[in-house]
Amino acid sequence: MNELRFWHSNDKSGFFDEAMKMGFKFDFPVTDTRIWKFEQLFSEPYLKTGDRSYLCRKPCYHDEEFMTSDLARVNRNIDKFLKYSPRSFDCGDENSLTKWGTAFDFCFSEKTLAAERVWLKEVYGDLDALNRSWGTDFTAWDKVTPLITEEARKLHSKDRRWAAWADHRRFMELTYCGYFRKVKEAIEAKAPGVPLDMSGTQPPNGWTGMDMWLL
Repeated sequence: MNELRFWHSNDKSGFFDEAMKMGFKFDFPVTDTRIWKFEQLFSEPYLKTGDRSYLCRKPCYHDEEFMTSDLARVNRNIDKFLKYSPRSFDCGDENSLTKWGTAFDFCFSEKTLAAERVWLKEVYGDLDALNRSWGTDFTAWDKVTPLITEEARKLHSKDRRWAAWADHRRFMELTYCGYFRKVKEAIEAKAPGVPLDMSGTQPPNGWTGMDMWLL
């Protein structure tokens, strides 16, 4: 990823130039630069086309290839900084499942939906219970698909059922916070007791993935 290059090329204050002259090195271990182009890559084309492929987050936290690669990168960063006896590790600034506090229905990738269906089975036990809660008539678990925000708003005016939307948002909070838990576990394995921090924390609004209790 090119986090440093992106930040450096967009910084107008001269902070990064001066800091690098002093010998500082920067690393942004969580932020993906694609999220900084959120509007161009996701929200704007989705609003124009309604194509739900734009609701598939990239990177996707249920993509095993990405997770394996990214956690390997996290471990390399931990190893790199251990010699400095860090007082803490930081996940980066202004992390969010979307971009800052933007309301956007990440993630509807097939891998995310498959993982969510497994979770829903644990929550509801059987399909009839889920259908009663959601007000749906799914006949098989592999057909279960949650609502996007627009759909939930339309149905809410009729029967006031938000569960098919709210369950998905909750699952994404568990997913996003679960990523940070994996990072913390990697730190604990190499540097026991060293905390994991974050800054510029986004509000827990249903879309950011932030659950302060889980974090």
